[in-house]
Amino acid sequence: MEDQRKPKDLPYEMTPEESLLRDQIYDVISTIRDPEKPYTLEDLDVVNDELIMVRSTKDKEYTYAIIKWVPTVPHCHLALTIALCMRAKIERELGLPNLKIDIIVEDGKHQQKGEIDRQVNDKERYSAALEKEEVMDVIEDLIKDQY
Repeated sequence: MEDQRKPKDLPYEMTPEESLLRDQIYDVISTIRDPEKPYTLEDLDVVNDELIMVRSTKDKEYTYAIIKWVPTVPHCHLALTIALCMRAKIERELGLPNLKIDIIVEDGKHQQKGEIDRQVNDKERYSAALEKEEVMDVIEDLIKDQY
């Protein structure tokens, strides 16, 4: 059943609070390291703050974030890992219980867009992926801040 409170008329002009949250989300995901290259997602233009839309419900009960991103190549075999890293790091660092996140591959940018989007945005599939020790080890390595 579709949530009737979910925003349908994106894009729109965000409030200052929504813009601040968008910037916080970008700051969190931009520092994730690419699994194959010695660069961050920001360095590779995989993530961009202009592809993040945040919107709160009228009653401010929920805030929705739609995070679009662009894999480096349409056949990137680690695209799901990157998406899982984004969700894990946002949940860990922002920890906002009323924040609903959709992480979406930009249209036409990956051969398995539908499967990646389903896996990372489905709670059960996401939780199952994180239960695998080898997956968690990779995620932990890629999301830790490099100082």
